[in-house]
Amino acid sequence: MKRMTTIVLAISMAAFSAQSSDSKPRRAKAPAGKPAKTLSLPPGAKLVEPNTWTFTDAQGKNWIYRKTPFGLSRLDADADDFAARKKPEKQVEITSVAISGDVAKFERPGPFGTYRWEKKLSDLSPEEQSAVEKLKTEKAAK
Repeated sequence: MKRMTTIVLAISMAAFSAQSSDSKPRRAKAPAGKPAKTLSLPPGAKLVEPNTWTFTDAQGKNWIYRKTPFGLSRLDADADDFAARKKPEKQVEITSVAISGDVAKFERPGPFGTYRWEKKLSDLSPEEQSAVEKLKTEKAAK
């Protein structure tokens, strides 16, 4: 049995070495066409922060140039305001408040059901405090 295993192993090693020596590593060819333009910092660009410059072109358009690990990138200065593009987060309001002694019990809807929690009246967040005040004004109105 040992002799058979040795023969099979020798044959498979010979076949593997013959196959690997015949095949040459192939390199991916660059796509035929125009080479990519490399972006360079225009003369007259002003350094604003480390690795960030501003520049106004001949048409009066403002650009921001940033040095990234992948090279230089150019962004439109008017469209660069992230806060303007970001949608405001929808604030989920507290739907139920119950006060017992010095503890307030809160409820609000969530993606996985209703969230319930308790806090001391002295430790409330501004959102929780406004919910407690709203409850007090509703009780006073009745």
